Amino acid sequence: LAFSIDASQDFLRSTRQIGRTRTQAGAAVGADLRWLDGRLRVHPGLRADWADGFDLEWVPTLGVVLSPLDWLRVRANGGRSYRFPNFDELYLPPQGSLRGNPDLSPEDAWQFDVGPELELEALGPLRDVLVSVRYFRREIQELILWVPINSTTIQPINTGDATSQGVEVSLDFDLTHWLHVSATHSELDSERDDTGKSLPGQPERETSIRARVGPEDVFKLVGEYHRTGDILIAEGGGSTLLARDVWNASVSLNLAALPFFEVPLESLWVYFAIDNIEDEAIRDTLSFPRPGRQASAGFEAHW
Repeated sequence: LAFSIDASQDFLRSTRQIGRTRTQAGAAVGADLRWLDGRLRVHPGLRADWADGFDLEWVPTLGVVLSPLDWLRVRANGGRSYRFPNFDELYLPPQGSLRGNPDLSPEDAWQFDVGPELELEALGPLRDVLVSVRYFRREIQELILWVPINSTTIQPINTGDATSQGVEVSLDFDLTHWLHVSATHSELDSERDDTGKSLPGQPERETSIRARVGPEDVFKLVGEYHRTGDILIAEGGGSTLLARDVWNASVSLNLAALPFFEVPLESLWVYFAIDNIEDEAIRDTLSFPRPGRQASAGFEAHW
C-alpha cells in the first residue's frame, strides 16, 4: 500500500496586469495486489485533486498484469485522467503572439490501454528480447491545446469532446554483449466529436530507434533516429508541420572502469553528444523554431 500527498502554490506578479495566486493540492492511495504466485497482479489507485476556483475531483485508476506463461504477459490499464489548466495556460501575460486564457475548463478523460508482452531469453542470435504491442484509447472532454486563434495570436482553448486512439509497437533486444537495440513505432488517430476533424498538435505517426554499441559499464556509443509524421497546427487544415527526420549521437566513457585510472568512485562517466546532426529545421506544435544542430559535453559521477 502506498500513500502520497502534494501541494503547490503559483504566483504571478506583473506591472502590466493584476497579480494572481493559486493553491493546488492532491492526495493519492494505491496498492499492489498479487495472486496465483504473482501471475496475476492488480494495481488499484485513487487520487483526489483540488485547486483554487475548481471543485474537488476523484480520479480512479486500475491496472492488471496477467502472466499465464513465463515468457508472456498481458497488461491492461484504465481509469480517469483529470488535469486543471496550469498557471501559464490560464494567466500567461501577452508575450508577442502568445497569451493565456482565463476561461479554460479542466481537461477530463477516460482512457484505457491493453496489449501483450513477449519476453524471451533468446530468439536465434538475439538475447533478452522484449516485444510489446499496445492498443490505447482516450475519450476526452475539454482537451486543452495551444492553437492559433487568428493570424497573430496563439492561446490555449478547450476542444470539447474528442476521441484519440492508436497502436504502439516496441522491440528491445541484445545482439552479443556489445549491441543493444530498441525501437518504437506508434500510429495515432484523433477526432473531435462535433467537427470530425483531427486534433491539432498531435502527429499521426512516430518512430524512434536507438542503438548502443559497447560494454554498457565501460563504453557506450549511441545513435538515435527519430521520425515524426505530419502535425496539424490549425484545425482548418491550412497549417501543417511536415514530417521530419532527426539523428542524434553520443559517446560515453566510464573512467572509473579503466584499470589505470584509479578514483574513489563507483563510476565517472564523461560524454560528448551531438543532437540533430543534419541540422534539420524543426518546429514545435505551435510552429515555433527549435534549436538546430547542437553539441554538448559533460560528466556524471556516482559514489
